[in-house]
Amino acid sequence: MDDILNNVKEGIFLLNSKFEIGLQYSLTLEKLLNEQKLAGHNFLKLLQNKLESDIIESTEEYLNLMFKGDVDEESLRELNPLSEVELNIVNEENAWISSKYLSFNFQRICEENKILNLIVTVIDVTEPVVLAKKLKISEEKTHNQMEWLVNILQIDPALLNE
Repeated sequence: MDDILNNVKEGIFLLNSKFEIGLQYSLTLEKLLNEQKLAGHNFLKLLQNKLESDIIESTEEYLNLMFKGDVDEESLRELNPLSEVELNIVNEENAWISSKYLSFNFQRICEENKILNLIVTVIDVTEPVVLAKKLKISEEKTHNQMEWLVNILQIDPALLNE
């Protein structure tokens, strides 16, 4: 099992109902969260200073719902506040170093209709998010340039000669 967890490119871990990270997790998770020795740590506390407080509050509500058996898992998936989030990397003094975009996916692990844990997968989506933002900026710039061109073409030619 360690061979698998040490070589997958995704962050993978188990989360219990107290929101504690399980003993086994993928090595990539430490890199993604910029943290070491994650086993037993409270997931929400790890996210403090890395995410906005309202996202952490929403995540706590979401995880509580995920551990309730009477709520449909598929319906909850759409409510996942961590489906795409900007994670701030900070140093020991909580000073910002950099940011990355991560996507967290939560899935229930059940036995005899009881939710035991959640299996969590985390992937770095920084590159596609940054590219999408650059594309949007470029499209807006092109749109503005087209508007300017149309406005210029509507000016009376006599005025242009002056």
